[in-house]
Amino acid sequence: MLVGAVAIALLAAACGSGSSTKASALDETCKRETAALARVGPIRDLGDASRALRSVLALERRALVDVEAAGKSREPLAARLRLSIGAVSRSLRAIVGADPQQTMTPVRTGVSNARRSATDAATLVRSLCGGA
Repeated sequence: MLVGAVAIALLAAACGSGSSTKASALDETCKRETAALARVGPIRDLGDASRALRSVLALERRALVDVEAAGKSREPLAARLRLSIGAVSRSLRAIVGADPQQTMTPVRTGVSNARRSATDAATLVRSLCGGA
């Protein structure tokens, strides 16, 4: 499953709506993170899930830094990014830190958590792009 091909197109269309320096910085964030989402690719197994979660975590952290630098650290988008970063971190730890007996929990939930995290990231970036 490709992560949000339609969402990527919508994100690209939403970029570039600001005129101030701070809005311009968020426009660049929008473009950069839209491209990062496009590189996530299909998530079929735990290896894909682990890579996708690392990518999503990195892009959300970068986006949060840029949102805060634009003076928007108290806005709802920043709070949503922080919450998502926590959720993605927990999902990644569940996959990477699975016990030596190879419990089924990461196998059953890892791929779906990664897909959901990528979809949530697309929603967050869309919010960023629409609000830039």
